[in-house]
Amino acid sequence: MTCCEADMTLTGIICVYPEAYKLQNKEWVDVTGIIRVRYDETLKRDIPVCRVVELKKSETSGREIITLV
Repeated sequence: MTCCEADMTLTGIICVYPEAYKLQNKEWVDVTGIIRVRYDETLKRDIPVCRVVELKKSETSGREIITLV
């Protein structure tokens, strides 16, 4: 399967980070973490949740696209 930018959709992942209050809105960061599945009572389904292990400030690439590796 091949995807292109036109096929993308807005998505997000919940990240648990004890110092999240220090982050600024629209600030770009590189996140390294461990993703686990957690049952969400509101959604009534399993969702991925990232526990942040490392967070570094980064520069924007000029494109508002994230990369999950």
